Amino acid sequence: QLPLVARPMPFDTAQLEKMRVPFTLLWHKRNSHNPKIVWLKDTIKALYRDIS
Repeated sequence: QLPLVARPMPFDTAQLEKMRVPFTLLWHKRNSHNPKIVWLKDTIKALYRDIS
């Protein structure tokens, strides 16, 4: 195990909002039922749902 320490970023909420960058992820429709892609999309959604 690495001796890493997590520290809060030294920005207030207003500064963090200014740094927010929107992005879009796209997949070809043939991959819409690919279990690996479904897992990846669900994982990304869950991560960002937890953040917001």
